[in-house]
Amino acid sequence: QGFQHQFATLEQELAKGPYFAGSQFSMVDAVFAPAFRYFELFEALLPSGIFDGLPRVNDWRTALAVRPSVVSAVAADYPERLLAFLQHHGAYLLTHSRIAA
Repeated sequence: QGFQHQFATLEQELAKGPYFAGSQFSMVDAVFAPAFRYFELFEALLPSGIFDGLPRVNDWRTALAVRPSVVSAVAADYPERLLAFLQHHGAYLLTHSRIAA
């Protein structure tokens, strides 16, 4: 419930977008972009519904995910690398996921 509550709070604070404070990409966006990138893989492995009912947060996540500076910040195979890292370290997340550890 912690993350869901925090994202629900963000839902109320978001400007009209596409970024946190509106049309300008800011430090808040730069901080959240990598976190949202993690959540993309985590949600694919073990859906939690953490972003359900949060249209503004989801629009923000989408805007960040396609921003060229965010896309180019990691290698194209980033999801595969992150998954390999999780598997190598026996991540708890994988014990209940769709993918075998």
